[in-house]
Amino acid sequence: MVERHPIINFEPREYDTGITPGGGSSQKPKWVLSDEALQERIMNLASDIDEINKDWSINDQYGIPKAIKVEFIEKAKAKSHQSKIINVFTVNDDTKQIAMASEYSIVMKVKTIQELEIIKSHLTDEQRNDVQISAITGINEFEPIFETKSGNTKYKLSVLDFLDYDENQSSMNYIESKFRENNLDYKIVKYGMKNVIELQESNFDKLTFIRNLPIKSFEPMEETSPFRISGLEFGEEDRSPFIQYDSEKKYPVIGLLDSGVTINRYTSNWVRRGEGSRYLDDELNTGHGTYIASLLIHGDQLNGFSDSSTKGCRIIDVPVVPRNSITGPELITNIENAILSNPEVKIWNLSVSLADEIHDDRFSDFSIELDRIQDTYKVLIFKSAGNDTAFYHGGEAGKLNVGAESVRSVTIGSMNRASDKYGFSVENYPSPYSRKGRGPASIVKPELSFYGGDVFANKLNPVATEDFEIIGEKGYGADGEVIRQIGTSFSTPKVAKTAAELALFLDEEEFNPLLIKALLIHSASFPKNVSLSDKEKSKKLGFGKPCKASTILSDDNYSSTLLLQGTLEKKKNIDIMDFPYPKNLVEDGKFKGQITATLVYSPYLEGELGSEYCQSNLTLRIGTYDEQSERENKFAIFNPIKKEGAQNILVHSI
Repeated sequence: MVERHPIINFEPREYDTGITPGGGSSQKPKWVLSDEALQERIMNLASDIDEINKDWSINDQYGIPKAIKVEFIEKAKAKSHQSKIINVFTVNDDTKQIAMASEYSIVMKVKTIQELEIIKSHLTDEQRNDVQISAITGINEFEPIFETKSGNTKYKLSVLDFLDYDENQSSMNYIESKFRENNLDYKIVKYGMKNVIELQESNFDKLTFIRNLPIKSFEPMEETSPFRISGLEFGEEDRSPFIQYDSEKKYPVIGLLDSGVTINRYTSNWVRRGEGSRYLDDELNTGHGTYIASLLIHGDQLNGFSDSSTKGCRIIDVPVVPRNSITGPELITNIENAILSNPEVKIWNLSVSLADEIHDDRFSDFSIELDRIQDTYKVLIFKSAGNDTAFYHGGEAGKLNVGAESVRSVTIGSMNRASDKYGFSVENYPSPYSRKGRGPASIVKPELSFYGGDVFANKLNPVATEDFEIIGEKGYGADGEVIRQIGTSFSTPKVAKTAAELALFLDEEEFNPLLIKALLIHSASFPKNVSLSDKEKSKKLGFGKPCKASTILSDDNYSSTLLLQGTLEKKKNIDIMDFPYPKNLVEDGKFKGQITATLVYSPYLEGELGSEYCQSNLTLRIGTYDEQSERENKFAIFNPIKKEGAQNILVHSI
């Protein structure tokens, strides 16, 4: 299937790898203050330090450091500026950064009055530290995120991590003593690799003291949301022939992290209950999982589509949600147990959402744990973007559900397969229910979109549930009935199947999740009729709709695909100066053709750094140059060859 014009793998040669010299300039930034403005800033920052220094009683009594928030200007966001700010507050090994409070504020820990006095002396040294003083706008004791919700009684408290076992233990002892003092019911629960405190309390007046505890956040506990968009599904009779399992054939394999699958004549042999679920059959409502399984196995045949390259799909079913809602910590535990217990499965579908929306300036505990799980077990999770019913009343879908911002996962939105006659749903445009990005720190989420089932308007300007008609796509329910449903829950497994087909066709000795992600994203595009702005496209459709696996792995007579894989060390670069432009596309020394380049990499992640969670940044350039020459300045030790007249020909990126 993929032998015709296959992808060409190549590797950088030893002399293609160079050292990236440090950037920056010896000149001070234009925003550095001087004269009266600088003196006023020094006075204000010194006053901030004095205010923080007024009371150390609790810190001294319980052995807990102070957490202080340092705010800085937007122009000082670069890591080079942040590191200089941190240096001003670094007195010894005990004073260090422990978190990001926001995009423009860091959290430092300080243990003693004496350390703060030394920091104050740094902030009044205008000769040495005028750049840092100008960058800092305020210094205050850190205040935790404090969010309550009407009608909510279950809350999650995240404790500050002081990066020291004894200090963390002292902090936890103090927090628990205050809970007992205020007669609060609580328990410590595992949220993946970290501990959080779960509280049950509806009286907000009893919770105000929590603002003064050494914690990072206090917010409603995340819980799983209902699977279906209510009012938009129905059953029907169907006698269509279904695909029979052939034990002699190889099929793509997907792990299903869902509500469970009922074994009936449509799923028998195709679906196997995997290890690692803690739920009994009578605790499950298998409707959602069974419908997804039927789409993976029979979807193309039932609906007359050709979304996949293969007929059928093997499914390892590990139920991770019972019929009732569960919390984020419970769901993460279930997901990790499933993946740990079925090491042969490398591609997993997660069409389960937590009810809340993502934040713009920080990644959720749930998404951070999903990333850790994928790194630990070398798997790839396909995550649904989430659904929103705001379109019922003339509204737009909101931001992604919590978890859909997972960096390692591939997040999938939904697009319309067809148009209705009233112009409400338009072919290949975002589905009205599909939640949108971008993710925190403006990362592209969702990455991809696919058909999740159409919903049509029955009239112009629809404003109520009855003004819509479900079109959906046929699948089988738990009782073998044919049903039609809509949602990103159902666009997601279709892309997961394409990924599983890629893994099957490539037949690599070792599974490479980054390669699968790269191939999918590189193949993605926006249909020509989609006239949204680039900003709207990336927010709602990501990089677009991916191709079928057979198309991804086989070029036509007029194209070729080159694949460069490897590991790039910090402060290194790859510079291939003799890129093999096809000779038949070079005329009079000029290349005539179209180049599409996709860069996909796994950044280093740091969970406590908020919007700075992704700690790596790579830049891709493709271009031409006039000639090579030898460097003669200090940069020759990094890269001895210089490109004269170099130009980057990449004209656009998302």
